Amino acid sequence: MSISLALVAVAMSGSAVVHTHAGHPGHVHFAARAAHLAAGAEMVTVRGRVTCDSPTDVAAQVCTFETTDGKKYPLVRVVTSRALFEDANLRAKDLEVTGQVDSAGKLEIIQTRSVKNGVVYDVYYWCETCHIRSPFGGDCWCCFQPFEFREEAIQKLHDED
Repeated sequence: MSISLALVAVAMSGSAVVHTHAGHPGHVHFAARAAHLAAGAEMVTVRGRVTCDSPTDVAAQVCTFETTDGKKYPLVRVVTSRALFEDANLRAKDLEVTGQVDSAGKLEIIQTRSVKNGVVYDVYYWCETCHIRSPFGGDCWCCFQPFEFREEAIQKLHDED
């Protein structure tokens, strides 16, 4: 894992568990983040889509996560939601997000996944040259080549026989 991504993870959560497993070098595990919920915040995992009010002005846009049952959560702009503000292709997908909802009803996303044909996919941006994984697109922090968007099906914990 790059030092930059590790620092981002620690800054977001106060602490982070970093581990490596096949296909995901430097994957940051945000379970520690859940322990740091703001007072009055509620953890949720919901499915739906993101809409933004100003797709041409990324810095000023306001984005909302609308669940499949019609509930709307304004998104808090943080590192883990940055891709949703910047990547129109990601916004066009059916998503499953986990995050905390504050007392004002705003959603701070901790994890974003896509859903296709009932299968949940881990989504991330990857530099093949440097083996750096990022929660948002742009250029690699090491070699400055563009990150590649990736979706990887999440395996079930217990395979049924």
